Amino acid sequence: MSDFMGMVARARARTGDHDWAAAADLWARVTAANPVNGDYWARLGEARFGAQDYPGAREAYEQALRLGLRETLRSEDAPPLMPGEIAYRIACCAAAAGDREAAVAALRAALDRGMRDLARVRSWEHWRELRDDQRIRDMVGIIDADSMSRDDGWRL
Repeated sequence: MSDFMGMVARARARTGDHDWAAAADLWARVTAANPVNGDYWARLGEARFGAQDYPGAREAYEQALRLGLRETLRSEDAPPLMPGEIAYRIACCAAAAGDREAAVAALRAALDRGMRDLARVRSWEHWRELRDDQRIRDMVGIIDADSMSRDDGWRL
């Protein structure tokens, strides 16, 4: 048991250092040793995303969503890992991988599951190429006020 907890501590340390490749390797070992803890799968998703392994991150986040979370490893500055947040991270994986259709569908699922921080979609770099998609614009309320009359713009 102490070896396992030491591995979790090392994985957390590598995550905290943003050493994503090492963190992903350690979290993969943690999830292999304890495959029923959704929190560990969420951390594996975070590490894989940081290492730009978007398909691997999506797979890990999907497993976390299936298992559920207890948030035992939540950092103080991170948003709560509610189902909507995990679903949003799945959408981010698709967006970062450039898979427009999967990103749109996953964002819709995230919103349906309770994701409400729409500003992240409006500002996050991986959504930049997708923000011109009218479906995304409608979901997150992106309005082109520059194309409106002065009066219509004030009504927003």
